[in-house]
Amino acid sequence: MGKAFAKLEDYVKDLMTKMDKNKDGYLSFDEFCSGLRMLGIIVTHQEEHTLMRQFDVNQDNKISLQEFCDALMSVQASA
Repeated sequence: MGKAFAKLEDYVKDLMTKMDKNKDGYLSFDEFCSGLRMLGIIVTHQEEHTLMRQFDVNQDNKISLQEFCDALMSVQASA
């Protein structure tokens, strides 16, 4: 899916927009989990919570675009 984008940042922004169902600029836990399933990523309920904690750096129970970008960019950097 990301190959259609020139930069990873553009793909991440597009993905965030698709996952943010209420368009408030953040991903709630439910939106995040639904987005994982939309991408075909099937994890346990415990793994959903673990991933949420890893993405939600400031622990405000929502994932901002910056947190989302940072998390996905760090995955790419370590690959």
